[in-house]
Amino acid sequence: MSEVLSSRLNIRISDEDKALIELAAKLENLNISQFVLQSAKKIARETMLEHEKISLNKQESQRFLDLLKNPPKPNAALLSAMEKYSEYTD
Repeated sequence: MSEVLSSRLNIRISDEDKALIELAAKLENLNISQFVLQSAKKIARETMLEHEKISLNKQESQRFLDLLKNPPKPNAALLSAMEKYSEYTD
């Protein structure tokens, strides 16, 4: 089943940038739209992954694992939040 393409994206670029993109698209045997969409989606996915990733050093990683193994008891603020959440979900 084909994806329905109903949205448009328009950009203004320099002649130099257009020539670069045209050449790259030709080298990949793609038309300009295919090349630009493929490239933009790749970078968008990489950007999303980079912003979703959490990097921890060795000490932070160990602290995280320790807290998973031995979580602290819930404090008053957490208990209150849990109670309010259950009011909305029940």
